[in-house]
Order: sequence, then structure tokens, then C-alpha cells
Amino acid sequence: MLRYILIIGLSIFSSSAFAGEECTCSHKGSKTPEGQKACIKTSKGMQMAECSRVLNNTSWKFLGTPCPTASIEIDKIKPSST
Repeated sequence: MLRYILIIGLSIFSSSAFAGEECTCSHKGSKTPEGQKACIKTSKGMQMAECSRVLNNTSWKFLGTPCPTASIEIDKIKPSST
């Protein structure tokens, strides 16, 4: 009987340990869900980072890549004829 109570008790505690609110990382006042990426300013310039979990806490994992940027080649833009 005691064995069954222990098994039921452990199953309740173990399921509640995994049921928590979604983990997020903070940056500039906003919350980013775990697994999402963001551009963060570092001493090396803007770098891509991913929100990930370290042990039981969330942390930014820097990916070592610069942030994507958009560029326009000025000489390829056609002036509009008015």
C-alpha cells in the first residue's frame, strides 16, 4: 500500500515540475521565448543570439554571427521618370 502511495505522489510531483510557464529571455524590456533569436549589441558589434536554457535558467547563447542586414546598391536603382 505504501509503495502505491509513493508512486502516485512521485508522479504528481514529477508532472508538476514540467508544467510551468513558458521560459523567456529578456532584452531591452521585451521577453523572447526560448528557441527564438535576436540581434543584441555587444562589444563586437551587433551579434545574433538565441534564447536557450542553461541548467534551470534561460540565457542568451551568442551564435558568433553578425545580424542580417538589408542593403541596396545605389547604382542599380532606376530613377523614376516623371
